[in-house]
Amino acid sequence: MPIGRRIRHCLRTPRVDLARFTKLTSLGAAPSQNVDTLKAQVASLEATVLADEAMIDTARLNLGFTSVTVADRRKGRLAAGRFPVPSCTGPA
Repeated sequence: MPIGRRIRHCLRTPRVDLARFTKLTSLGAAPSQNVDTLKAQVASLEATVLADEAMIDTARLNLGFTSVTVADRRKGRLAAGRFPVPSCTGPA
């Protein structure tokens, strides 16, 4: 399950709890601290979802600027995934 979807799924329980405790608090059957804690938890998870979606959008944007080519080493080019290594020019 993708990260964003998984966290959205994790948001269900705190949202349900928040609604339940909000009602219980208004009836005087639960402390308001529970509601405050759940509000903070829901807000934190919602921010995480937004951050994850932003990272995914950034990755998609970066991929748009990326091209992968297979280069021929015989022509002095590097194959994909290889990096140049400096040669030793000093005394051996």
